[in-house]
Amino acid sequence: MNREVVSSMKTASEAMKTANKGVGVDDINKLMDDIQEQREIAEELTNAISAPSSGSSELDDDELMAELQQLEQQDKVPQAAEPSLQLPEPVRDPLPADGAKKKKKQKDDEDLEKLQAWLA
Repeated sequence: MNREVVSSMKTASEAMKTANKGVGVDDINKLMDDIQEQREIAEELTNAISAPSSGSSELDDDELMAELQQLEQQDKVPQAAEPSLQLPEPVRDPLPADGAKKKKKQKDDEDLEKLQAWLA
């Protein structure tokens, strides 16, 4: 069992040597310095972007406000004239009598009988 443990440790040691070949502490330190430098540059850029511009900010705000007011004036819809509340007079003609409905029903029944006779 000890032999297997020692063999595994030897294999792990050789794997670590292979993985670390060509990479030294100086290389890692240089890499970390480069990363830190890039972080600082990114932070400076973020600060520059988020900082208010000097002096021209008020002028730009005034120009933007004037443009906004102009656009709002263009968007205003002229008010339509008041709608007329005069409605047409209702039709006062009498409704058709039930007789007209009965005649229509009779005609439909006759047509149906003719159709049934023709099919028979």
